[in-house]
Amino acid sequence: MQDDTVYTRLTDFIEVEAEARGWQVVDIAMRKGNTVRIEVTLDKEGGITLDECGDLNRGLAAWIDSEGIFPGGYSIDVNSPGLDRQIRTEKEFKWARGRKVEVNTREPLEGKTSVIGKLLDENETEIEIEEENGNTLNISRDIITKVKLWCSVQ
Repeated sequence: MQDDTVYTRLTDFIEVEAEARGWQVVDIAMRKGNTVRIEVTLDKEGGITLDECGDLNRGLAAWIDSEGIFPGGYSIDVNSPGLDRQIRTEKEFKWARGRKVEVNTREPLEGKTSVIGKLLDENETEIEIEEENGNTLNISRDIITKVKLWCSVQ
């Protein structure tokens, strides 16, 4: 079976299972080596629990085994986004809308290379952040080096 077909079947199964439980899939990654490594990141309002991650892990393993998708072996890692999760993909940016993030830039923006605020919007060329003082910034993606969830305990 081709990798894209396997990945599509895998992501479809995960999306359906997560949606049925009221969870949001933040990211799915599949890496091949001696064995296949599947990494799933989930979230929900109020945060995902370890038990919930374990439930999806067991359900996914049972489905993979019943379908015989990875006869050479596999490992699964189901987790929450974490307090300092870096935001990279379009799906993660959509998930992070309305959340407090830290944006690091290569060039100073209004005298700062680190901006903290609520992620309001994003597109291919820029992201929009509302700082705590109410100031709204549109930051070009060309100068962004890192975007991550903000955790005040850092």
